[in-house]
Amino acid sequence: SYPVKPGETTPRNRKFIRVLDGRKQPVRGLWKRGEIFYAQFVRSGRQIKKRLQATSTAEAIGELNALITDRDKKRLKIVRHAPKLSEAIRDYKASEVFTKKRLATRKNETTYFKAWEERLGSTKVDEITKAKIVAVRDDLVADRKVGGSEEPVTNRTANLYVLALMQVLKFCEERGKLAELPRVKPLPTEKKAERGLLTDQEFALLLDASRDPEIGGKNGNQLADYLRFLALTGCREREAYRIKWKDVDLDGKILTIGADGLSKNGLARRLQMMAELEEHLRDMHSRRQPDSSYVFPSPQRGGKDLPVRTFKQAFYKARVEAKLPHIGFHDFRHLFVSKLVMAGVDYMTIAQWAGHQDGGILIGKVYGHLNDAHKVATAQRLTFFDRPTNITDLPKQSAG
Repeated sequence: SYPVKPGETTPRNRKFIRVLDGRKQPVRGLWKRGEIFYAQFVRSGRQIKKRLQATSTAEAIGELNALITDRDKKRLKIVRHAPKLSEAIRDYKASEVFTKKRLATRKNETTYFKAWEERLGSTKVDEITKAKIVAVRDDLVADRKVGGSEEPVTNRTANLYVLALMQVLKFCEERGKLAELPRVKPLPTEKKAERGLLTDQEFALLLDASRDPEIGGKNGNQLADYLRFLALTGCREREAYRIKWKDVDLDGKILTIGADGLSKNGLARRLQMMAELEEHLRDMHSRRQPDSSYVFPSPQRGGKDLPVRTFKQAFYKARVEAKLPHIGFHDFRHLFVSKLVMAGVDYMTIAQWAGHQDGGILIGKVYGHLNDAHKVATAQRLTFFDRPTNITDLPKQSAG
């Protein structure tokens, strides 16, 4: 009997024993140590033992045969000196794959890694099976809270824990430290209720509430400018904070979003200004703060040139006053895309303006239903074989 190792649920017998089939005969090339099956075969003149994922003799025999087939077809990957998970996480965090990510992303992944290190840190990456990942994930959901956090671990959060682990395992696979990634199906998550589209009247009420000095304070006009800017550009909340006047080409009527490289996908995008956006930006430019390069400068910047940090507090007050407590900053991006779809703008153009890299696939899936009225009107105007009823033949003139 041996003690349980970290990351294991049962002790292992350190001695390899042959596996017997139903006739009590040894299965060639199949061994077992404790509850774990191993395949033994010769590759490139060397004898190799490889841990199997199987939990029964029948499964182990099938897996062994598949390995031998892969070996014969030269598809078999054998990993030597696989690192422990704690070592793999350390190497991953020191790599550019991790360090080039945004600070908020790195902080979140670091939190997820702590939970994995506590449970599987001493387990080698090639011994991290689907069953072990699922066991830890289910444990996180059952505990509801991890690492002293007050936030519950929902199915969605648990999926993010698994995704962080898979980033490390993929890092190992790409560097020859892991032969194959375990496949784990995500937990089902609740579908968020669809929010209704903000009406023009509701939008006007929200802007009026923002400008009210008792609600928006001395920065109420700036908040109203900001909300209108979001609705006319589809900018994400923090993308808009960071935009500078040098990104606004009023002569060329081009707005560059994400020129600082900090957009969600790290890429800048160019938005051709519609008339309303151009008018709004020209008006804002006439009122700009001469000592700031930002379109939305911080009111408390002192002698520094800083963008506004957040409008949340004033925005929350304004939406309560307008009786729109369900509205968030992202709803203005939704409004922007929806207006474009209903105006009949093609999905590829909308995707480029919104910063999507899929050529409009997501726009079609999420917002396609809004274009139904446009499609119906278009269909009514089409004719393939019958002459349109609104055509009148002019009398032919005589040749003489």
